[in-house]
Amino acid sequence: MKVNVLVYITLMLLGWGTYTMESYGYAKRPQGTIQEAEFIIKKEKKNQLPEADRLIKKAPLPLPTEQPSAELQYALYDIPLDFQSLEHKIKILRSKQERLINLYGKYLKLGYGNYHMPYIAAFFNNTRNKRHGYGLHISHLSEGKKKYAEEHHNTINFHGKKLMEKLTLAGSLDYNWDKYPFKQLINNTIYTHNDPNRHYKYHQVQLRTSLYNHLPSTLKYQVHTQLIHLSSSSSIHETQEECKLHASYSLNEIFQLRAGIDIYLSQYRQTNNHALQRNIFRFKPIFVTKLNEFIIQTGTTLTYQNNTDALPENFHVYPEVKLTYALNKAFRPYIGVSGNIQANSWQEYILQNPWLASTVDLRHTNQQYICYAGIKSDILSKLTCHAGLSISSYKNWYCFVNNATEPRQFDIQYDAAAKVMQLFAELAKTSFGEALVTRLKAAYFDYTLTQLEKPWHKPQYTIEILNTYNFHDKILLKGNLHWLGGIQALDPTTKAAKSLPDVIDIDLGIEYVWNQRFTIFLDCSNILARSNNRYLHAPTSGAHFLAGVTYAW
Repeated sequence: MKVNVLVYITLMLLGWGTYTMESYGYAKRPQGTIQEAEFIIKKEKKNQLPEADRLIKKAPLPLPTEQPSAELQYALYDIPLDFQSLEHKIKILRSKQERLINLYGKYLKLGYGNYHMPYIAAFFNNTRNKRHGYGLHISHLSEGKKKYAEEHHNTINFHGKKLMEKLTLAGSLDYNWDKYPFKQLINNTIYTHNDPNRHYKYHQVQLRTSLYNHLPSTLKYQVHTQLIHLSSSSSIHETQEECKLHASYSLNEIFQLRAGIDIYLSQYRQTNNHALQRNIFRFKPIFVTKLNEFIIQTGTTLTYQNNTDALPENFHVYPEVKLTYALNKAFRPYIGVSGNIQANSWQEYILQNPWLASTVDLRHTNQQYICYAGIKSDILSKLTCHAGLSISSYKNWYCFVNNATEPRQFDIQYDAAAKVMQLFAELAKTSFGEALVTRLKAAYFDYTLTQLEKPWHKPQYTIEILNTYNFHDKILLKGNLHWLGGIQALDPTTKAAKSLPDVIDIDLGIEYVWNQRFTIFLDCSNILARSNNRYLHAPTSGAHFLAGVTYAW
């Protein structure tokens, strides 16, 4: 490489010198032709160094060896590790536990109002317990236009519940002592204090028990029993015994079997010691199918009743069909048809109208069919709606009418074939973080009768509004409206239909929570001071005001 460099440098110098001389000569003499020349460069150097000796030889390739045929034996031993426990000195962060609110199982409520109205209520309940709960409730409320206790209501209630591993057992024992005055005798200034006919007295004892399994299972069952004994100052006695068994068995996510057995026994004894024994036995098997958004319930109700004087047939069969389309929470329509024997008891009539005559005609009502359809909807998270229509056909449909000889008492009349159409709507709304709760119910009725001239003392429309407002858990407000209209009564003197004014009852209440133990309340009912004749010639009163305190410990 050095030879080449020298040759290149020499050629460059020669070329540059030649170019300079020619350029100089070119400038002095006239131009001529360029002579051609050829240069030959020969490389005669050769590498004559001897070959170097290798100090490292290539490693020979390994020769193939045969694998041993015998399998290797391994012995595995568990070696226990004995380490000393390390003391953790790191503080573990934990969420702060909420403080349990003090529960007071016992509290006393005292109040006094107009119309000589003292009120007392005492509650004695146990506090937190995962296995059982029990309590005792005692209350007294009375009123009178001219003196104390012309009308009174006394209650003693004991209840308990036992939670076992798989079952829940509950029961209650109630005693009620009620007295209702008659309108004519109270308004009459010449009646004596010893007059035995100036009021009705009722004594009722009720025992209820229930047993059911509360754990998730394919088989669910409930057993309910009830015993009611009612007696009056006119020597009338009635005893009711009832036992209900309901069970459901889920075959899979689509099919389910349901069955219900109901045994009802009643004995009604009048002043002449005549006893009326009426029994009802029901068996209701139902098969439930869930297909996508559809829920189909098909079954029947088999009923036996022994009161052939009121209903000639002993055995009755009713269909049980219901179809529900659960598309979503905002749209859940349903349609169905059903029927049943409705047990009418003296105790049930007394709860609706306590001024019944000493002897009344008791009959069961045969609901031949009821066709119904409706829609349930949860439009918003805190708005629930329900509206529907039903058409029913009845045998022995009952109404209350004034007694011809004693207008302040009531008899019962029945229609052999009555049809009732009902339109209803319900709305429930929760606002302001569940502080305001509003419930609205409205219904309209249309009656088609064959024997009775009018549906005596039955309302044509009803409206009910319930409102409660909780202001920062310090002030509790409530307001209720009850409206019944279109009521007609049979005048016992003229035997003509008489329209009664609408029953409009507005109730207001306020409760101030002083602390967890002490509260002050004020309740006002019928603030419009209307007469509100629910039944013709029944006693009425004006506005009621009740104020008091509550203390818990």
